[in-house]
Formats: sequence, C-alpha cells, structure tokens
Amino acid sequence: DAIDTYYHDDIEIVEATGDTFHGKETQKGRVQEWMSSVEEMHDGGIRAIAATETAPGTGVALIETYADVTFKGAGRRAIEEVAVQRWEDGQVVHERFYYNAPNM
Repeated sequence: DAIDTYYHDDIEIVEATGDTFHGKETQKGRVQEWMSSVEEMHDGGIRAIAATETAPGTGVALIETYADVTFKGAGRRAIEEVAVQRWEDGQVVHERFYYNAPNM
C-alpha cells in the first residue's frame, strides 16, 4: 500500500549496485519478488530517520533499516540499508539505496 500511496508513477530507483529501475509498477514487482524469496523474517525495523522539507511534501528523507532474514535456499543474512528519498508534492520521485550485503 505504501508504494501505491507514496511513490510517483515515474519514480526512479537506484540500487547500491548502480542498477536503475523506473516506475511504480516495476518497484511493486521487485518488492513482491524479494518478499517471495524470503523463507522467514526473524527481525527488522527502522533504526533512524532524518528529513528536510523545503516546501510542503517536498524534500529529502533518509531511512536506515535493518533485517535479519532467512532466504529460500540461500540461508540467513543480516541486512543493513539506507534509503535516500527525494520527495515532490507528497510523493517519492527518486530513491537510492546504500547497503553492504554480499551476494544479494
């Protein structure tokens, strides 16, 4: 629901690898694919959030998250990630992820 509500239709997503993806529907598919690869979620959450607002609904947000996940056929991994989101008119128009998760 958050993607439908907060992501712009033409959002640009940049992974830590440099791979770039475009569009809300593409991101929904990527999230669904990731979720279907999870065997068990042991723990996870948000460690920190920082944001600036230059106008209502416009600015930058940084979100630090963590997850302890067992993937189907790939074992258990601890993942830490920072997402940097650029917002315009109440929607995320650009999101870049920074993480160090070998073999992801």
